[in-house]
Amino acid sequence: MLRILLVHDLVEIYAGDAAIYDDEATKGQKGREEDAACKLFQQLPPDQGASLAALWREFEDLSSAEARFARAIDALAPTWLHWGQHADPTPEILTTTRIMERKTPVLAPYPALYELLEGIVQSAMHRGLVAP
Repeated sequence: MLRILLVHDLVEIYAGDAAIYDDEATKGQKGREEDAACKLFQQLPPDQGASLAALWREFEDLSSAEARFARAIDALAPTWLHWGQHADPTPEILTTTRIMERKTPVLAPYPALYELLEGIVQSAMHRGLVAP
């Protein structure tokens, strides 16, 4: 799972990451990541490139239990980091409803992670960091 996450993040770094709540920034993100993955993995020896491309595709396609759990961790991490102890107020476009709508499909299969998400979002709302 860690290898899947690392490969996924390498592609995001190479493509340029976009905040998931920024509808303008996420337009075309999938295509940018596809292009970045292709360019990145082609720079490696063929066996290494193919191996890493397979891990990246596994994450994108959610084709294994490890990939689905990796996606859940990838969805939870920024929420946890953003609204933890060093949180800043959130732009007004972001609401608890919008956060939960985006994160629930990925985290709901993992009750402990989903419960953690709910606690983080509720805490952020109560502290005035995100709107209801």
